[in-house]
Amino acid sequence: MPFRSVISSFWPERARKGRGRFAALLAALCTLALVGGAGHGEVSPAASPATRAAVAPSPDLPGLVVAKADDIARRIPRHLALYRPAHNPRVLILDFPDLAAQARTLNRIAVLAEMKGAPRDQVPNDAEIRRLIADAGQSYDQFYLGHDYDAATLARFFNLARGGGLSAEERRLLDILLRSRVLRVTEAGFVAQRPDQALISLAATGGPTDADIALRREILRHELAHGEFFTHLFYRAACDGFWHRGLNGYQRGLFLRFLDRAGYDIGNPALVINEVQAYLGFSEDPEVFGADALGVDDIALAELKQRLDAAMHGRPAF
Repeated sequence: MPFRSVISSFWPERARKGRGRFAALLAALCTLALVGGAGHGEVSPAASPATRAAVAPSPDLPGLVVAKADDIARRIPRHLALYRPAHNPRVLILDFPDLAAQARTLNRIAVLAEMKGAPRDQVPNDAEIRRLIADAGQSYDQFYLGHDYDAATLARFFNLARGGGLSAEERRLLDILLRSRVLRVTEAGFVAQRPDQALISLAATGGPTDADIALRREILRHELAHGEFFTHLFYRAACDGFWHRGLNGYQRGLFLRFLDRAGYDIGNPALVINEVQAYLGFSEDPEVFGADALGVDDIALAELKQRLDAAMHGRPAF
């Protein structure tokens, strides 16, 4: 999600209960199943040389912590931190020490998966990525302030990119995904583990502490909404129903224009629906998303939020 140009709204000197004990126990058991194993998971002996060569262990990976969203937002990292959110252990969170580190790790995936006008069948190299982002009038480091991808998208990226080489940051990411059992290696290449998982990210943005925490909360809530969409079938179905039956053609057009201006590939229906639910349901700051951005008044926006709540039978609390 491109929270582009919103840092300035948080500080001017910048570029401008679960259901009781059973639910808690179930979440803990799921977390242990997902993160309990060390090493690279399953690596097929028949995997291709190029695939096996990409699996290079990183000696400095951080430990993985289960935490509540608000605690994650408040803990501004000095080094890369890894989390599983307490409410959904099928989401892996990368928390970067700065925006530049996040960009070097994830921008190529963002361009391949979501950027309007970018190639879908090959991964541009670093110079090409920087040129595409610059041509779109965006800053490389602030291209996305938060990222979100399902495991299948991550597997596709690494399968496409392995021939042309991976950066040091991308190799480290691959190691994290394999160790965390989000991906595994097979004869056919990298594939998503089951059950479906998702990766989201945020970063320390370098401003005053209170403003940084406020922005991190906003980014994290939005990205966690994407995590729900990627990992829970019924949640995704509710979002799909809202898009097709909760909105009329005119209202869908408003969202499509908003997303197109933001640089998303609006030819991807799943991407559109995912972004709509995250912006409408989980982006509270008007500088990030509000009535003006959509081209409606505050009453109309409130009605749209109520329709989304009805479709979801209440938005999940992070």
